[in-house]
Amino acid sequence: MVTITARAKDTLLQLRAQANMDDPELGLRLEADNSILGLFPDWQKPGDQVVEVAGATVLLIADDLADALTGVTIDSQTTDDGTQIVIATAELPNVETELDDPDIDDDDDGDEKDGNPALV
Repeated sequence: MVTITARAKDTLLQLRAQANMDDPELGLRLEADNSILGLFPDWQKPGDQVVEVAGATVLLIADDLADALTGVTIDSQTTDDGTQIVIATAELPNVETELDDPDIDDDDDGDEKDGNPALV
């Protein structure tokens, strides 16, 4: 199971609003593609780990990915470069990953920043 901090939940709720995701059932799905994590709007599927805030689905993680991320904590922080998601494990403490609007008005260039894959 993945742990999501209150700050990360608030950030995800703000991203939903920025992306004009008005349907409370529509959430941001965390998905891995070639070892790069990304977010995109999607609806809940059977077996998903679902994170809700204020009655709205903010994060969806497929069961197999949630199993692979067991022990991971997802947090959020603000830097000079904007809002970032921080993913930490015992093996990889404080891996920082930049988070922009999920697949919406994003150049989706997959640029790496400081050796970490961009989370888009």
